[in-house]
Amino acid sequence: MRACYLRPLHAAAVLLTVLLGGWGIAAQAQTASNAQHPDPWPRELHIDGATMTVYEPQVDSWDGGFLKFRAAVALKPDGSKDEIFGVIRASAHTLVNKSTRMVSLFNFSLLHVNFPTLPVHGKSYSAAVAKALPATTQQISLDRLQAFLSVEKVTAKTVEVKNEPPQIIISYKPAVLVPVHGDPVLRAIPGGPYQRVVNTGALILYDATGHIYLHLYDGWMLAYALGGPWEVAAEPPAAINQIAAELSKKGLVDLLEGGGKGQPKPSLRRSPPEVFVSTTPTELIVFKGEPWFEPVAGTDLLWVPNSSTDVIMDTDNNDYYILISGRWFHAPKLSGPWTFVKSSDLPADFRQIPANGHAAPVLTAVAGTPQAKEAVIANSVPQTAVVPRRGGPEYKPTIDGTPQFRPVEGTPLQYVWNSPDAIIMVSPSSFYALRSGVWFTATSLAGPWTIATYVPDVIYTIPPSSPLHYVTYVDIYWVSPESVQIGYTPGYMGTVVTTDGTVVYGTGYDYTAWVGDVYYPPPPTYGYAVYPAFDVAEGAMFGYEMGFATDYFLAPAPVWGPVYYGYYGDYWGYHGGYYPYGPYYGYNTNHPCCYYNTGYENVYGHYGNTTYNGYHDYGYNPYTGTSGEKSEYNTYNSRTGTSSTIHSYNGSNAYTGNEAAGYNRQFHNSETGTSGDVDRNAAYNPETGNFARGGSASASNPNGSSADVQHTSTGNVYSGSSAGETTATVTNGKTGQTNTYGAAHNGNDVYAGSDGNVYRNDGSGWQKNTGSGWESAGSSANTSDLDRFSQARSYGSNRYNSFSSRGFYGGGGGGGGGFRRFSR
Repeated sequence: MRACYLRPLHAAAVLLTVLLGGWGIAAQAQTASNAQHPDPWPRELHIDGATMTVYEPQVDSWDGGFLKFRAAVALKPDGSKDEIFGVIRASAHTLVNKSTRMVSLFNFSLLHVNFPTLPVHGKSYSAAVAKALPATTQQISLDRLQAFLSVEKVTAKTVEVKNEPPQIIISYKPAVLVPVHGDPVLRAIPGGPYQRVVNTGALILYDATGHIYLHLYDGWMLAYALGGPWEVAAEPPAAINQIAAELSKKGLVDLLEGGGKGQPKPSLRRSPPEVFVSTTPTELIVFKGEPWFEPVAGTDLLWVPNSSTDVIMDTDNNDYYILISGRWFHAPKLSGPWTFVKSSDLPADFRQIPANGHAAPVLTAVAGTPQAKEAVIANSVPQTAVVPRRGGPEYKPTIDGTPQFRPVEGTPLQYVWNSPDAIIMVSPSSFYALRSGVWFTATSLAGPWTIATYVPDVIYTIPPSSPLHYVTYVDIYWVSPESVQIGYTPGYMGTVVTTDGTVVYGTGYDYTAWVGDVYYPPPPTYGYAVYPAFDVAEGAMFGYEMGFATDYFLAPAPVWGPVYYGYYGDYWGYHGGYYPYGPYYGYNTNHPCCYYNTGYENVYGHYGNTTYNGYHDYGYNPYTGTSGEKSEYNTYNSRTGTSSTIHSYNGSNAYTGNEAAGYNRQFHNSETGTSGDVDRNAAYNPETGNFARGGSASASNPNGSSADVQHTSTGNVYSGSSAGETTATVTNGKTGQTNTYGAAHNGNDVYAGSDGNVYRNDGSGWQKNTGSGWESAGSSANTSDLDRFSQARSYGSNRYNSFSSRGFYGGGGGGGGGFRRFSR
């Protein structure tokens, strides 16, 4: 059997697979490390009669589930010193993992092969290329694909959202917002004199004497009217602690204790916050004292750094602008009145906000900026998964009492109002339900329910005025007898693209909640301190994050269910230290902590053979410019018996632009005894354009077989130059023989032209390959097309330097700082 040698070999993962295949380690190494690996280009492998180099694919079209691409390739026939260049066109289905930011390709089709200087354009190589293509391009980073979309005109689904201002509360000291959905609905607690407000996620209890208790942090707040004023309950009845414990254990309430792994936990004994309870859409804006003002370079704007919300003043008229759920509101003073302003109607200076300054995150909400366009692209890319049709997820409706059907506005559909799921009746004999991003179908409400292989088009006409609009962002991309490929764009999590060309959170409609024996809240827009999840290193938005959500958010369901509440706001910690917006999330962070990111979250992690759990922390320090993340996951594959632990970090500094990232995965297979370790790291300097990457992998089994792989590469994103080397040392446990292998690769600067020719840019202009060498492309080449692809490849390479798995920056070039956090 001929070995298939890849350079740079999908880094260490594929090399381990190739070199250890004969000794029983291959499957474990591939299983444990293929899912997350570096994405270097070009890639080289041996086919029948030649060595083939495949350069980074160029996207012709991609809808998130199906990709058409072209790529420049070079063949070096065995025994020859010369390369023959050509172009291939192919298609493949795609699986997108937005948590790891990698895209897997499968079901390849080779559409066209063209080597202009070979007889019949190289058709004799078609079969070998088609056979080798899946191994060469089985994964590519999402950042690279999105970079190609960034230079194309992306047509995104837009929504006519509502933009009526919510009630806006201003606080100059620590404060808590607790939303109640409409007038309080009381339900008696069995066996006592207490009633609970059921149409909120918080625990609010009424007693028979008019006392109202709210559980907060490590104790209780007391008021005599829901609107307050609230004070710390000095001697709360012992019975309500028992009620709190029982309801919390059942998952019916959120005790607002303050999540996260950090210390210290918030305490009413140290510094009780001001409490606001709202029964209408409300947003709480918290300042640490009176607002501070910081000039925004190159503009007449002032940015307020000591607020939990993005607040900007325009000194031309001293108007205030605040960003809430992706929407801009302005007023002549902080007390209002507030009015909505279209993103495209903002003062011109908003578009001049520096991309590396403190106020940079708001650029994603400023129409016409590159950051806003990037946000639209990111919001258009789905998270996908392949779900088995047999042995996969099952569905049984959850309904509070007798089903109550309501019409879906603007459609012939009806839905079950008193269910936490979207259960839709298309006709009396056709039902569809959506849970955790998976469509199910049945001929009756009673079932049996099976995984759907088709969703009627009428469902995708559900308007934003319906609380079920979010289902229109979940699609079925591909079906086989064994499985279904499904996916959702962030609209399923609540983020939508407006007709103004920006991404906002929520449709703005104040939907009616179901309140029966239980409470099923509808999708919200306000009350959650939602702000852009902005990566300052990349100048891009990756969804929206929420202030102080809880583990209730983390169920595999849209972010509003089953329990939600507003954020905590400021908090002054112990020992005299100031912890803005929550001590257990670190300090000096601009925003309150976040548990949930609409752009990263993957609700499909519990399907299939592999399960995972873990957490993901995100942070940004506006004072130092430091941004970073860290992740830790544990995975287990029930089919192979492989378990692994994954650690990753990533960090940058908005002011210097320096970036660094790293990744480690340790794995073990309990059935074969094979163990291993995969590492990778990278650094990038935007001033020089220089980058460096390194990676290593090792594996061993009880039979004495082992492999160790090292990979390094360096380059410059501005010149397009790159070079690298891969070495591997392999020991055969049966023979005791040890061998060392080596490989090198050069730059990723060769492109497939739309005319079927191959081009490169040596810095002085575009050149075309003629078969006998390179010559000036001249005026006949479509250089504008090539320029766009070159720009996209450079941008994608720059973004990829942060690596597919974002992570925390633990020091070095970026420095310390506080962090937003979301945990899973």
